[in-house]
Amino acid sequence: MLVFNVLSGERGIRTPDTVSRIHTFQACSFNHSDTSPKMLWAAKIHKRPALQTFDYTGLYKTFVAMNLDLAYQAYWEKALPVETYLDDLLQAMPKDLEGMDRYLPINQQRVKRLLSRFQLNPEVEVACLNAPQGSKWLILNEHWCGDGAQSIPVQAAMQRASNGRLEIRVLFRDQNLELMDAHLTKGGRSIPMTLALTPDWTVGKTWGPRPAYAMDLVARIKANPDLAHTYSEELHKWYALDKQQAIQMELAQALLGL
Repeated sequence: MLVFNVLSGERGIRTPDTVSRIHTFQACSFNHSDTSPKMLWAAKIHKRPALQTFDYTGLYKTFVAMNLDLAYQAYWEKALPVETYLDDLLQAMPKDLEGMDRYLPINQQRVKRLLSRFQLNPEVEVACLNAPQGSKWLILNEHWCGDGAQSIPVQAAMQRASNGRLEIRVLFRDQNLELMDAHLTKGGRSIPMTLALTPDWTVGKTWGPRPAYAMDLVARIKANPDLAHTYSEELHKWYALDKQQAIQMELAQALLGL
């Protein structure tokens, strides 16, 4: 059975485990003569209903959500355990100091500091210990991301405190843009983005890319043309003063029900 992937333009389903479960969809044709391409597809193939026509742009989010519902388990299985991800970050070497890799050394310093000094608040530790058994958080991030360097060590500490009840894994955003594009922040591919997965491999709740106060701080600074270039410096000053209090509390409240 053939499925057309709206996101990548590929025919077929990207992950093997989803092929056997894609029986409810079949891509039929594209009308390339239209100004706005249209896709014809049938649902519930075994019942053979009449074909329906969808506008390409209107179909995008619906198709993405349906496709990803089938693929979250595959994304999880290829993701790195959070401790492995942090080890990889600490061992990474910059490839292009003119590009985003120029932020890697400072992020390595941030991660080292947090891994050696950070401790969870007692109430957050309790929330982790009370997490449902088998809880799974899937994070999208990149090593150059400063917000990720501030929050992922906190999440690693939450996993350790859960006594095995919470497992966290990390995917590289730029290698998984289909997943990222289903979880945008105000239309942008903002990271880190944490997805709390349900037992049936859907997304229950999300958190990211940074605490609410930090989101507002960055928005206010960027709104001022004279100060916009200082937003990163001011953001990390705030992180240093806050000492990961907002991160751990928001994660526990948003994803663990504290």
